[in-house]
Amino acid sequence: MKTTLHPIIGICATLLPFTQLQAAESHSTKFGGFEAGKKFTLTVSDRTSVRTNGRKVTKGVPVPAGIPDFRVGHDVNFTIGASGQLKGSGFSIVYRTSRSQTNFYSNNPSGFISDGQAASVSKTSTNRPKGARLVFYTFRFSGFTPITNTVTYYLD
Repeated sequence: MKTTLHPIIGICATLLPFTQLQAAESHSTKFGGFEAGKKFTLTVSDRTSVRTNGRKVTKGVPVPAGIPDFRVGHDVNFTIGASGQLKGSGFSIVYRTSRSQTNFYSNNPSGFISDGQAASVSKTSTNRPKGARLVFYTFRFSGFTPITNTVTYYLD
């Protein structure tokens, strides 16, 4: 009995610090250096809106319904959601990965859902947001002609 009890106590003593470390990590979860609940504001510095109808490309079209309509100079308030998603007025984009000093987010179309969103947030070496790019797009057919709308926002 003593020979079995000592290894069990040793294993428990070894694992206890790791379980405490995991509990501490899950309490303050970070996604690419951003903690869930983090809030920040960036300002729209440029916007492009493009529509394609088959081979015809038209720039400077109005932002279509269902896509957030931010004007140049507009402040966009962001929040990092509980699962790391980038949330703002009219959108929530899933956190995917982080590379160097940029976080990447995307909602990919699947099945019959033909709308998508993507974003990248650049940050300083201390994980302070310094800029972003938001891309919203729609895709549909009119008969056999593909029609797309892409709206891109650049924020500082």
